[in-house]
Amino acid sequence: MTEDRLSAEDKKFLEVERALKEAALNPLRHATEELFGDFLKMENITEICYNGDKVVWVLKNNGEWQPFDVRDKKAFSLSRLMHFARCCASFKKKTIDNYENPILSSNLANGERVQIVLSPVTVNDETISISIRIPSKTTYPHSFFEEQGFYNLLDNKEQAISAIKDGIAIGKNVIVCGGTGSGKTTYIKSIMEFIPKEERIISIEDTEEIVFKHHKNYTQLFFGGNITSADCLKSCLRMRPDRIILGELRSSEAYDFYNVLCSGHKGTLTTLHAGSSEEAFIRLANMSSSNSAARNIKFESLIEGFKDLIDMIVHINHHKQCDEFYIKHR
Repeated sequence: MTEDRLSAEDKKFLEVERALKEAALNPLRHATEELFGDFLKMENITEICYNGDKVVWVLKNNGEWQPFDVRDKKAFSLSRLMHFARCCASFKKKTIDNYENPILSSNLANGERVQIVLSPVTVNDETISISIRIPSKTTYPHSFFEEQGFYNLLDNKEQAISAIKDGIAIGKNVIVCGGTGSGKTTYIKSIMEFIPKEERIISIEDTEEIVFKHHKNYTQLFFGGNITSADCLKSCLRMRPDRIILGELRSSEAYDFYNVLCSGHKGTLTTLHAGSSEEAFIRLANMSSSNSAARNIKFESLIEGFKDLIDMIVHINHHKQCDEFYIKHR
């Protein structure tokens, strides 16, 4: 429903909610702008890092790190950096300090992931390490990947291309794995075009990256704070999805994902960090084992279970090319 069709009461409610949200976000917005505003405006970047040495490092899409000297910027004083850290913590109702809580995972006001580390984890009391992940806003058609040689390292290139197109269309369960910054989510967005347009999709992310260019019946769920990806996954099963797109598997929610697949749900798409298809299965089992509900299941059984349930795995190397395409043959 568009806002112009809302009742006067609903419009007033939304105005109050937005005002409250903005009041909570303003300190974080100001602190972010003061430190990293210029860098966040840059195009074609994937990461902004500060190591505590008065140099900001920016990672470009081409994999090149570019340094920026910030010694002449007063904003990078220890007190202003700590203010930024506390604003990030407050935004997620968390705490960061040099004692019991020196590590913080949070988000900026616009959704970018931020990781902050203080001493004693860093080298000394004056060192604050900050990493900001810039979500990919670019969406390419799958044909772009074909034209750019994404599959050229494969001996069975044409078979892989046909398999991913047909597999997504008929509801195969697909995992895309690789290292940080390899382009996993960008690839996921491209193969979504093969999902039939009449199907209902539910996506689960912590930061908005999935773009729905071809589908109208979709819902986006976001986790963070007290809401976990496992919470969203359980909720989405009650929302009648034809397809579930889980932005990334990171921890014990892998076992909830396992149960979704065991229930017969088809056509799931997700990503994880792994160096090959075999490592992906091991990592899935490792993450599942950290879930208390899986404590009585043998590790080998989890691996075999995932091998029965996952139909395809696409591994992307650090050059952003597919160097392994796994297809289940049983």
